[in-house]
Amino acid sequence: MAECRGRILVVDDDEGLRELLVRYLSDNGYEAAGVADGQAMKRHLSSHPVDLLLLDVMLPGEDGLSLSRTLSAQGGPAIIMLSARGQEVDRIVGLLEQEQLTPAKILVTHGHLDHAGGVAVLAELTGVPIEGPHEDDRFWIDGMPQQSKMFGVPGVRSFTPDRWLKDGDTVRFGDVELDVLHCPGH
Repeated sequence: MAECRGRILVVDDDEGLRELLVRYLSDNGYEAAGVADGQAMKRHLSSHPVDLLLLDVMLPGEDGLSLSRTLSAQGGPAIIMLSARGQEVDRIVGLLEQEQLTPAKILVTHGHLDHAGGVAVLAELTGVPIEGPHEDDRFWIDGMPQQSKMFGVPGVRSFTPDRWLKDGDTVRFGDVELDVLHCPGH
């Protein structure tokens, strides 16, 4: 049996996305599980400690930002926030200021407007580097200003990552190390 690369809990109310992430992580050597909301996350963590949480910002009930505050105060696991919206910048910056947190980097998984629309502003406000996505997504990133006009999403700017990611790269923050697995089309 292959050695486990780490324990990851996916917390997302989108069942299809949650199951896809759990399957993908499991297929790539991680011990992965998924839950749909904060209450289920708390139950899971009480008996199954994890190394990393993939935590959706917009959860039913208690939202991901509130959950991350609580977990951070308790010295919980590393957290990667998932957001299907690029308009969460104010909430993220507010959380960072309120909790006196300093982000290490902005990790971008792909260049779609609804996932990365706030990256340029967030990087400007925090001064942290942007890592990812794969360079094949440059087309999407460069087109963000036009897409934002088309879809009525104000304030979106394109950006150039400090580091494009490719299959086989490693992303590190804190004690967590992630291997990049390129999945075109997300």
